[in-house]
Amino acid sequence: MNTSVLQRPAVRLGGGGVVKLLGTWSRRMRERAALAALDDRVLEDIGLTRKQVETEAAKPFWRA
Repeated sequence: MNTSVLQRPAVRLGGGGVVKLLGTWSRRMRERAALAALDDRVLEDIGLTRKQVETEAAKPFWRA
């Protein structure tokens, strides 16, 4: 069996890559918090359910 397919590739961050990654994580946290703070009327207007928002808000910041 070829196990190389099962292994995750190493993440290589050079130069400003770390800063960019931290910025992405920070943005995700802010956006998810803002989404969770919306009331049900607004969520209905944008076509989301409370359950969808709760699922998204529960994701860790490193998950897209």
